[in-house]
Order: sequence, then C-alpha cells, then structure tokens
Amino acid sequence: MKKRLGVLTICFVFANLLLWGCKKDSVEDPLLIRVGSESIGKQEFLAQGGLQDTSGNTEISPLILRKAAEQWAMNQILIQEAAKRRLDQDRFFQAELAEIRDKMLIKSLYAELEKSITVGDEEVREEYDLHRQEYVTPADQIDLVYVLCPSRESARHVRTELQNGTALPAILNADFQLVGEDIGWVTKQDINTEIADIAFALVPGGISAPILFDQGQHIVMQCRQRRQAGTVLPLEEIEDIIKRRLFIQKKLRAERDLHDSLWIAYNPEIRIDLAGSDALRTP
Repeated sequence: MKKRLGVLTICFVFANLLLWGCKKDSVEDPLLIRVGSESIGKQEFLAQGGLQDTSGNTEISPLILRKAAEQWAMNQILIQEAAKRRLDQDRFFQAELAEIRDKMLIKSLYAELEKSITVGDEEVREEYDLHRQEYVTPADQIDLVYVLCPSRESARHVRTELQNGTALPAILNADFQLVGEDIGWVTKQDINTEIADIAFALVPGGISAPILFDQGQHIVMQCRQRRQAGTVLPLEEIEDIIKRRLFIQKKLRAERDLHDSLWIAYNPEIRIDLAGSDALRTP
C-alpha cells in the first residue's frame, strides 16, 4: 500500500511540474535540476509541485522528491531532443497543435460566457412554486441514522444513548470502535437489503434493537422521520438541484444567442450546391 501511495504521489507531483516552465537558478532559489539550457530552483520545484505547506515545510520524502526530479529531467530531455530534431516543425505536429489551440479557445469563450450567468434566489423560488409537482419523492422514504458496533453490548449502550437524546457525533467520539452516519433521506433501494425491512418498519423516532450484521458486528438504526411517495420535497432540500437546472437552461440560451449574434456579425459564406445550382447559400 505504501509503495502504491508513493507511486501515486510521484505521478501527482510530476503532473504538476509539467504545467509550469523552467526558470534560471538564482541566489534566492538554489539550483535543483538543470537539463541543457533549462533549469529550475529547489524552492520553485517544491512550491509549484505542491510539495510544501505555507510555512515552507517539505511534505515529501527525499526519495519521492528524487524520483519526481528524475521524471521532470527525463521529460526535459525528451522535449529538447524532439526540438533539436525539429519535430515541432512537422506539419502533422503543427496541425494537431493548431487543433488543440482552437479547442481551447472555444472552451475559453464558453467559460467566459458562463461567468456572466447567475441564478437568483427569487428565480429558484419561482421555479419551485410553478413546478413543485415535479419535485416529489419517488418512493417512501425515511430519515435514517445508523451506528455499527463491534459487539452486542456496545450496541445496547448506543441504543440507550440514542434513546436519551445523545447526538450522534458525541456517541461516535466517545468510542473509536463505533462507525456511524446520519445518512438522511433514503428509500428501501438505497440501503442494504438485510436491514431495509427493519429500518422501514420503524416509526418516526423509533430505534431498532441491536441487529447482528456482519462479521459479528451489530447495527443500531434510528428513524427520525418518514414521508410517503409523492410528497413534495421542501425547497431547502432541492435548492441546489433547481439552481443547477436553471443555470443549464440559461447557459444553453446564452450559447444559442452567442451563436446567432456572432453568425450575423461575421456573416460567413458557405458555398454548397444543395439545389443543383452554384448560387451562394447562407443558412
């Protein structure tokens, strides 16, 4: 596992380092790597690679740092050798580079357009009020809390704590062997089939007896609330969903308007004979 994490760290570091150019070494930043005419200082390497915190402390072992530096150097060797062979002048290389540039320009134009799009709270409320029947529960749901315990005895203790109104975080903090979660609203299909029937048999506020679950562990569940299929969801639960939906709608309209306005502004000529003639055709 440690070896795998080390490899992943090296890959992450290397990917970061490929994104920035080389700098000449300076007095303030002593040289770390030099390949031909290109070099990079130690502090720049560490900072840009995400290898130190804000106080300047290195967060990576010398071995991983060495491996990352070797990969960066190898990449520079390949780049410089390719340039020496003038492979960047190859017409296929140039064509691919131009295609990448064009795609990035279009992506940047759309990104700039998105920055101007906003969705206000009043718009979200209006959408919710007009279409609230679309925002309903697909099936019966319960608001569920569970705690997984190492033994029946500890499960009984957890059940007592829940009955006394102890908050879940306090219960979990009191015993590191406990694993639990407030998973919120779920349907039967969202949880393990072994416990789904028991969970959905609980009344609001009800707490299950300890249930033998897996490898000797016991689970305790609490149903806080219930709601039937077709219940209109409260706005606070789906506000982000509605906001995203409205944002996408606005984005599509904005892109369409951009296309229309630019088409008129640039007035492109398209000479394609669709009717057996050579007449100039425009959409």
